[in-house]
Amino acid sequence: MEEIIDNDVVIYKDPDTDIISVFWRADERFTIDEVAKRVTPEGVKYKIVKESDLPTTDIFQETWEYDFENSYDGVGVSEEDWQEITSRVLNNIIDISQ
Repeated sequence: MEEIIDNDVVIYKDPDTDIISVFWRADERFTIDEVAKRVTPEGVKYKIVKESDLPTTDIFQETWEYDFENSYDGVGVSEEDWQEITSRVLNNIIDISQ
């Protein structure tokens, strides 16, 4: 029997296309919330959901709906804010390894 992995994923509505985008955490050094802040365009609301909560039918991603106005976990940050997050995370890794 195949094991089902229920990863957290980031979703947001792309302001240019109105299509919901989905991102998985690729770098384990960062939390899913830190990834969300980075991959989501600055000022755009995002939600962290379980992968299993995504639509599983053969519908087009362009038709997915989500109410980001009433339920969201944060907003995308500026490049400057992302650099601060990255510096903090990487400095913590260096401190732990010493």
